[in-house]
Amino acid sequence: MAKKAELVDQNNFLPEGYKRPLEQKKEQFLKFEVGDNVIRFLMPPVLGFVVFTSENKPVRKAFEDGEFTVEEMEDIGAKKEDGEFIPSKHFWAAPVWSFKHELPKIMEITQSSIQKEIQRLNKDEDWGNPMEYNININKVGTTKNDTEYSVTPKPRKELTDKVKEFLSTVMTECKPERILSGDYPFETYNFDNNEG
Repeated sequence: MAKKAELVDQNNFLPEGYKRPLEQKKEQFLKFEVGDNVIRFLMPPVLGFVVFTSENKPVRKAFEDGEFTVEEMEDIGAKKEDGEFIPSKHFWAAPVWSFKHELPKIMEITQSSIQKEIQRLNKDEDWGNPMEYNININKVGTTKNDTEYSVTPKPRKELTDKVKEFLSTVMTECKPERILSGDYPFETYNFDNNEG
């Protein structure tokens, strides 16, 4: 069976690295991996609240619209735990450059410990705007109960030519606010990390 797969690739039946469109779109989100996750914010974050339906689908609303009401949670069929709706979480969603993937990603942050540290850096006159330096978000643990994050700013460096190229071309098509209506910030996401 492996030989058939090789034969298909040799015959160029599908393009090398082909992924179905939904798989490609899901790849635009950054998942924190255990260890270092070095990123650079490329745009300011979209702020809001998120709840999950009983089918585990996220539903988001803008920060200025306030948290989800009980009525809204009933209407969307929000998840419950012990008969009560699971409260909404405050999120930040921003395009970032992932140095691990060498690609732009959408980083959605619901962890208050990460938000507080990045907000602290933003207010610190020695660091300031997080779009001007790299940040390492280190993850320790693998379960909900043992996972911890630390946030460390990295010395300021100029963006590489590859990142600048993405910013001037691809990133013009990124619309982070689409996340609020259930759409993907990148309409298409089929980047090869060897580009540039």
